[in-house]
Amino acid sequence: MTTTLNLSASADEKDAATGPMTIWKAKPWHWLPVVVAVGLLIFIFFDGLTSMLSAWKSEEYSHGYMLPLVAAFLIWQRSSLLAQTPFQMSWPGVLLTLFGLFVYLAGELGTLYTLVQYGFLITLGGICLSFLGWRAFRIILPAYALL
Repeated sequence: MTTTLNLSASADEKDAATGPMTIWKAKPWHWLPVVVAVGLLIFIFFDGLTSMLSAWKSEEYSHGYMLPLVAAFLIWQRSSLLAQTPFQMSWPGVLLTLFGLFVYLAGELGTLYTLVQYGFLITLGGICLSFLGWRAFRIILPAYALL
């Protein structure tokens, strides 16, 4: 169900790995799909994200600004474990991404920004699962669940 993302260097380089590599050791162009996916995610969900940010300005949701920072801190705390875990592409992550986009579409058609925001979180989880694989995704799952 999962395929290995082989990010190893070419054979003529001295530090070529024989198996799958973690993304931390990858060349800069291996980050391109991640950057494109995040850029598309922000572009597609821009209206829902601005609605969420405007809701965070109210006193009862003002803690919302801290949640991404705390989630990033939780991921940083587990970064040594994450660096040792080989990333494997996961097809269920693609299906989760498509489901999140369907929830987004339902929210846009029904003008329910809450659904759009849930669609963003589902799509974000699908993209993470797609690029990281199950083993690495389980490491960041507590931080993702916080969001």
